[in-house]
This record gives sequence, structure tokens and C-alpha cells, in this order.
Amino acid sequence: MGLRKVFAIALAINVLQFCQAAHVLTATPTAVGVGLTRQLEVKCTFSRDSGSIINSLLSLHIAHSAKVDNPSFSLLASINSNDNRVTGVILNTGAKVSGGINNNGESFLKITWSYPLKRNGGRYRCRANGANSVGKVVDSIKGTIVTADVPNINSIVQELINVNKRIDDQQSGGSGVLSARLNVSGALRTQFVISEPYKGRRYYLSFRPYLHTVQDAHFRCQMYGGYLTEIDDSDEFEFVRNFLKNQKERNYYEIFIGANDEENEGRWVYPYSNRTAPYLYFRTGQPDGGRGANNLCFWRDGDFYMSDCILYPNQDWGFLCEIPN
Repeated sequence: MGLRKVFAIALAINVLQFCQAAHVLTATPTAVGVGLTRQLEVKCTFSRDSGSIINSLLSLHIAHSAKVDNPSFSLLASINSNDNRVTGVILNTGAKVSGGINNNGESFLKITWSYPLKRNGGRYRCRANGANSVGKVVDSIKGTIVTADVPNINSIVQELINVNKRIDDQQSGGSGVLSARLNVSGALRTQFVISEPYKGRRYYLSFRPYLHTVQDAHFRCQMYGGYLTEIDDSDEFEFVRNFLKNQKERNYYEIFIGANDEENEGRWVYPYSNRTAPYLYFRTGQPDGGRGANNLCFWRDGDFYMSDCILYPNQDWGFLCEIPN
């Protein structure tokens, strides 16, 4: 092999390395535990250098496929150099999106999810579109994979232990009733989305998808001086329904509250107060689960009217506490 050919190959390898360094797509972390992982960040960066095939960057696009094998990508977000404005369907899901194109430095497009769900797993792709040194349109594509799984029981138990330890540590560091209340209030803010006050109480929506039992949710609410929500009349129903509809970042499939009809099908009872539910507003066609669905929920796909429900592990669930002020 001649010296000129060896030099050409070495130069090509260096150019390829420069191209790879100029355009990068990363996911942090690459493995998500649904309900346990606090944040998922997918970030595409591009920086022009001497080896880049793109001389002037025009746009960045991040797409996602739930399937890793034989992927079918859907566009999530884009940014272009004309106005440096982020656009895309992901903006309507509660994710945080940011970006900027700077042809004199680093350009980026970033999507961040709080408490990512199983649907956030899969294959991600970032396409960088631009022009080369002679004005020809060229592009570069990078990809990465995120795995998202429902944690096993050992992981869930350990997380519950960690939460309880944090609560114990907060409470043991205080002195007096006021300090204890402040500690509990701080713990509530880390675990729940909290409503405005309503007739002397507030409603606390679980901050992350729920993976335990209804009995455990009862215990969690009571631990903070409340109970799974009990709807007494139409005014309270509308207040709670509107609160849930406005939680775009906690867009759970269903949110279960205190009532069940386990003992007598069709007779909904609140176990905490030991009384028949005085007010029910089911979505048309509900309840429809019969003896297999014994919990009372607010149903997202039913415009947040009531439904009977079962806690399936492959759905995104939340629960709602009612706690006096």
C-alpha cells in the first residue's frame, strides 16, 4: 500500500472521528425504573468543527420510537435557525423542552421528563440538518436507546423504606408541634401535587405513578392525617375534577379515591368514614367492570368523570388523598 493511500485512509478516519464528536445524542439515565427514576433527559448537541460535514446548522429534530427493533419514529421536538424557537407535539405532554442553535458554538435540543413512564422507553433519534461548505443540504443522524421497566417488588420496598427514613429524619430533627407540622408539610410537597384549599382541606395527588395496593394508599394518606378522598356533593366533585384535569404533568390514566364495592356489588362505601358514598357521577357506560373492578376512580379518558377500576401494572395510576388543613 502506497504512502499516499495510507495518508488518505488516516485522514478519512480523523474526519469520521471529528464528525462523531460534533453531533451527539445522549440519554440520562439510559435505564428508567417507572415510579422510581426522578428524571429522564434526552439531549442532542451539535458543535461545528473542522471535520464536520455540516458547515452551517439549520435545524435539530428529536424523534422517538417505542419499538427498538424495526422502529417507527414520531417527531417529538424541533428547533431551527430561523427563529431559534422550539416546536413539537412533546410541548403538550408536560415535558420540559429547551434548545438553541449557535453556529459559532454549541447547538442543542433537550427534552426532560419528571418521573418518566414506561412509554418513555424505546429508541430516540436526532437528525441535524444543515449545509456543507458549498451550500449543499446535508444531514447527520444519531441514536440512543432508553429502557423503561416497572420495578420489581424489592426495588419498590427499598424505595418505600428510603421515603420513610427521610420522613423519620425530618421529624426527628424538629422540636415541638410546629416543627413537626413543618416536617410533614415538607414531606408532602415532595410526594404530592397539592390543590388549593377547599372548605378547610386540600387534595393531594400522588407525585409519581403508583405501583402498590389500595390498602397501602389508605395507609399513606392516614400517615399524614388524612384519608383517600371522599366526595360528598356535586360542588366537591367539580372542584376535584377540575384540579385533576389541570395536572398536565401528572396525566394518569385513572386516579383512585376512597370508595369500593367489594362487599356488595354496586353499593359504593367509603371505608375510612364507614358510610355509603353520598354522591357518584359516573361517565356514561360506567361502571362496567362488574365483580372484577371494585375501586372508584376518576377516569382520564372519560373526561375525569368516575369509573370503576382495577390497579393494572401496565397503566399509569395515581391516588388522591384528602387532608384537613
